[in-house]
Amino acid sequence: MNKLKEALLLLFTIFSFEGVFAQGQSKGVETLDKLLELKWTAKGQRYSSNPLVNEGLIFETYGLAYAYEAASGKKLYFSKPEDQEAIKEITNDSLIFFSSRGGQALVNIFNGKTLYKSNNRIREPWIRKPRVINGPVLFSATDDSTFSAISVLNGKKLWERHIENIYNIPIKVGDAVYVSGDKFLYKIEASSGEILEKILLGKFASDPKLNGELLYVWIKGMGLACFDLSLNSIVWKNENSSASDMEILLNDSILYTTNASLSAHQSINGTVAWRNDGYTPADAFMMAETQNYLLTYRRIDDYACLTAARKSDGKISFECFSNIFDSLQNPKPERPLIEMDGLLFRFGNEMHENLIFATDQNGTLYCFQVNEQLSE
Repeated sequence: MNKLKEALLLLFTIFSFEGVFAQGQSKGVETLDKLLELKWTAKGQRYSSNPLVNEGLIFETYGLAYAYEAASGKKLYFSKPEDQEAIKEITNDSLIFFSSRGGQALVNIFNGKTLYKSNNRIREPWIRKPRVINGPVLFSATDDSTFSAISVLNGKKLWERHIENIYNIPIKVGDAVYVSGDKFLYKIEASSGEILEKILLGKFASDPKLNGELLYVWIKGMGLACFDLSLNSIVWKNENSSASDMEILLNDSILYTTNASLSAHQSINGTVAWRNDGYTPADAFMMAETQNYLLTYRRIDDYACLTAARKSDGKISFECFSNIFDSLQNPKPERPLIEMDGLLFRFGNEMHENLIFATDQNGTLYCFQVNEQLSE
């Protein structure tokens, strides 16, 4: 009899978990199947970065001889081996910089040639995102506290500086490049590497977003802030915001943030446009957007659940996949939150037409069609 009770209790627990993750915790919230339709998957590289979309191609991580065609998932090779279709010159932005847990590399996508490579990596997750390099110089930061300027013509270092604990992707404004190290924001002359100014601002807890000469960033001990690079002064700060790490998206005049809650702020003065206080992000470093929705991970008990919230008011509209997406179920009831790195999708911030792309730690690349019109 005791064994029968234990078996019934186990079945009850399993079905309870499935109910939570398939239906969403909020009443009336539909599953993500209606918004995100899986179009194709491809086996990629373990520990890849957020996928980058460039002119209809998907680039996953460095060290590969191919990219993926966005619409079909077909592999297109940089240099043409037998029986394979080669990538043709489709864009002027031919150089992509990859930074992952394995190292860094600057790659010419026309021929697959690696112009620069380093085994040193950067630890901050928001810096480990591939990006297109469309200028003559690559600015790179690595975990050995080296900040370098590298020629994209030949991969040679033009100069390097020692800066401890770099916390953001370098930002070039005019003739200067800005990078945060420890509690200081460094203004560096791009051509020579000379440190022009060292501004005591605080430790960056997000990758900053730039609009003209206005820098939007999350600063520990201060919160969300807007800093004017031309005046070296803070325009506004949201002191009510929490001090932990976060993600920022800048869209027109609105800043979307994940932290203790999901919220939207007016970029002109930091005023809160809306805040979903019932929403506890499970991963402060992951936020992607479609035309009408923000994709983030919400904490449900000890698990992370992929969620789509409306950009207009922050209301949760879709949450978790249904059971027909067993291979994509996030999270799985038997996997605790501490292992969520291997479960979470890392979405790219760019879309191709109505397609959005993601990777997981196991090396699978996913393409979803976003059905926003059908979901409204």
